[in-house]
Amino acid sequence: MSTDPITGLKESLMTHALSSQSQELMALEAKLNLLIASYQAVSRENRELSHQLRELKAERAVLMEKAVLAKTRVEALITRLKLLERNS
Repeated sequence: MSTDPITGLKESLMTHALSSQSQELMALEAKLNLLIASYQAVSRENRELSHQLRELKAERAVLMEKAVLAKTRVEALITRLKLLERNS
């Protein structure tokens, strides 16, 4: 049973096209896997940075409160020194 040359050519082209599509699909899948891995890494880094930012903001608030208290104490000391100076 011999095949028609045109039919044989069509089959050959279809096989080649399917093989090419399969390779393209595999390449696309590999790129998608890299994209997913990159997204996961960036997402993890974003969570870590958000956590660090919350901690730094809390630390900043504590330091600012301490600075206000220190400023108040220094101003009180200056006032006392001025009073002592006037009374001497």
